[in-house]
Amino acid sequence: MAAYAFIYAIVRDYYHQNKNRKLNRIQQADNELHALKAQLNPHFLFNALNYLYGTALKEKAPDTAEGIDIMSDMMRYTIHGMHENFVPLVEELKFIENYLKLQQVRLPEKDNIKISTQIVSDDRNHQLKIAPLLLLPFIENAFKYGISMDNQCEVQVKVIVVENELNMEVFNTIVQNRAEVKGNNTGIKNTTKRLDLLYQDSYQLDQKSTGLDYKVSFWLKLKF
Repeated sequence: MAAYAFIYAIVRDYYHQNKNRKLNRIQQADNELHALKAQLNPHFLFNALNYLYGTALKEKAPDTAEGIDIMSDMMRYTIHGMHENFVPLVEELKFIENYLKLQQVRLPEKDNIKISTQIVSDDRNHQLKIAPLLLLPFIENAFKYGISMDNQCEVQVKVIVVENELNMEVFNTIVQNRAEVKGNNTGIKNTTKRLDLLYQDSYQLDQKSTGLDYKVSFWLKLKF
């Protein structure tokens, strides 16, 4: 009886090991497929953007060409940042500058729309690092819910980096019919979770609304 039990145990273990090997091979193949897709899709998109950029120049549409060029740089940074916990601060600030340029290209020049930006950093040796795409949700939120084509509106973005400390202030007037959306912004909620995980006690975030305007004050101790 003991011999049967021993043989059964061997067969059972072999079956489970074989099953696990098959599952591992399937998982590996699936991972390789996803990796291949991740390589192919950006490659196709960048080729398409390059084509559009060239077409815009041929058609003498420099503003469109500039927008496509900026978008291409932003996509490269976004794809790179997806695989990194921290990136050079200079790259994050360049991404924010590109985003602000794209907004200014996109928005019409109207007297009722006022946009002011200031980005200053003394990170001359490019040693400071930051979690990628950490600043964007607050700035994106200001444009998404604070710009009106018809009424007076204003967006202010200020980012100052001194030594290893980053201070950011984002201000926007509130478009009244969108005011209720701001408190439920998924991007900001997810960013707050990232801050808790990556920075813990090394950041301060304050968000205030008067009902007419909205202000974000953000302090972050940067990593080397």
